[in-house]
Amino acid sequence: MPAPDSPPDDRDHHGQPSHGANEPGSAEALRIVEARAETVRDLLGYEPFGLTAPDALRAIVELNDGVDHLLRETVHQARRHGTTWQEIGAVLGISRQAAFQRFGQPAGHAPATGKTQRRSMAALIGVAERIFAQCADEDWPVVREHFAPVMLEAVTVEGLSSVWTSVVEAVGQYELPGKVTTRKNGALQIVDLELIFEAGEMAGRLAFDGDGRVAGMLILDPSMLPG
Repeated sequence: MPAPDSPPDDRDHHGQPSHGANEPGSAEALRIVEARAETVRDLLGYEPFGLTAPDALRAIVELNDGVDHLLRETVHQARRHGTTWQEIGAVLGISRQAAFQRFGQPAGHAPATGKTQRRSMAALIGVAERIFAQCADEDWPVVREHFAPVMLEAVTVEGLSSVWTSVVEAVGQYELPGKVTTRKNGALQIVDLELIFEAGEMAGRLAFDGDGRVAGMLILDPSMLPG
């Protein structure tokens, strides 16, 4: 059977416009997929020779890894551009909870004490999302591990618990993060995160210092978020 016609350069294999192929990570993942295209065509019967069964199986596993990496990179890029977990879940045909659980940023290691470690804004978004998930779990000692010394002195476990309890009493249990916006304010990097609760929405604002530590933390009315 002859191979299907190649799609135009600016469209994907489903005839849809390509997006994000020039982003870091996506291009690498696309190369992984494309490098195995001939092998996969063998398996599908376009060129039914030259493959052993283990080779074919290995090719599919490697292709799946490449596609999974590309999908994760694309989701993270979408989050950096403000796409909500609700929108991502709708595209993938899953719930926003399932999308967050599958693609949410994995936990990272806190910077070593006294060592400047400038984190990317994308990494700080992941930290912000984890912090509010930890607030929902009322894991206050873990939340405080993210704090800069000034915050550790100013904000106690009792203070954190009291504020969060007031929010939950007003809008129910926390569910998921929503739209995110970022900006810089002098030496600080600011992450404003929409917080979706059972009965309403709030906004979380975290200010990160040059070490990637939380130097300020607020829970606001969403109308106070910029733009």
